[in-house]
Amino acid sequence: MSMTDYWTPGNQLRKSAQEYTYVIQFGQGPCTKALGKKDPIWSKWKNRKVEYLLVLADLPGVFTDRAGNEDARRLQLPATNSKRWGWRDKKIDIRIEESNIVSLTIPKPD
Repeated sequence: MSMTDYWTPGNQLRKSAQEYTYVIQFGQGPCTKALGKKDPIWSKWKNRKVEYLLVLADLPGVFTDRAGNEDARRLQLPATNSKRWGWRDKKIDIRIEESNIVSLTIPKPD
């Protein structure tokens, strides 16, 4: 999926995914946001048997579309029910930067 197309206003794929998408809006300065464990979106994802957690960001600037995690605007992680997490802290920390998305919590290898 082209991230440039995905972030184009009126994109049909983005519209069709609204039911099972969780949107977090950030301001200009640093801030912390959390997706609580009781949020109803977790049930939707569980019912859909999601295999991946996708973090997509509309970052400032111009980017070249690339596949998978090679695109700085996309981060694909294993779903939260994956054994790859180990769940030391029961949370996944992610940082959104101006130029990319970084998972501060690293899953175990396959």
